[in-house]
Amino acid sequence: GAGERTMITDRGAGEALGPEDLPERLFTGGHLHLSGYTLSGGRRRETALKALRLARRAGMTVSVDPSSAPLLGSIGPDRFLEWTRGADLLFPNLTEGETLTGEKDPDRILEKLLPHYSAVVLKLGPDGAWYAYAGGNLLREPAAPVDVVEDTTGAGDAFSAGFLAAWLDGEPPEEALRGGAALAAAAVERVGARPTA
Repeated sequence: GAGERTMITDRGAGEALGPEDLPERLFTGGHLHLSGYTLSGGRRRETALKALRLARRAGMTVSVDPSSAPLLGSIGPDRFLEWTRGADLLFPNLTEGETLTGEKDPDRILEKLLPHYSAVVLKLGPDGAWYAYAGGNLLREPAAPVDVVEDTTGAGDAFSAGFLAAWLDGEPPEEALRGGAALAAAAVERVGARPTA
C-alpha cells in the first residue's frame, strides 16, 4: 500500500570486513550500535561478535537492532539472544519481537526479552513505542503526528537514532522516546531512507 517499504539489500563492502579489521583502538567511544544484519553469517558474524566483545571490554554501552524477522528466523532466535545478551538496549519492532519470543502481545514480548537486556525499546510503527527495563515502569510513547506518510523505509532506524541521540546525551527514557518518535515522523514524511542535506 501507499507509504509501505520495499528493500533490496546489498552487503557491498561489508562482505570484505573481517575481525582483523577491528583494532582495539577503535573502541574508545562511548557507545556501539549493532545491526542484526551483521550477525547473518560468515565473517560478518565473526566481526560483529568481536565488536561486541571489544565494546564490552572497553566499558562502552551497547545497543542492538535485530533488523529483520526473516534474518532472525534464519539464524535462530535463541542464537541471536545468546550473542546479544547483556546489551544495554534492544530495539526490535513488533514482528521481530514476536520472532524472538513466540509471543504476539507487546507486554509478553517485553517480559520475555527483559531477562536478556538492560532495557528494551519495542517499536510499534504507527502505534508508537514502548520502553521497559528490569524492575521499572513501562513507558509508552505514541507516534508523533504526521501530515502524510510518504514512505516508511528507514522509520525504525530513524526512531532508534533519535532515541539514542537523546539517551546518550543523558536524557531520561521519556525524552529519548519523544526524540525517537519525532525523528521517525520526519522520516516517513519523505520518500527514501536518507535525509536531504
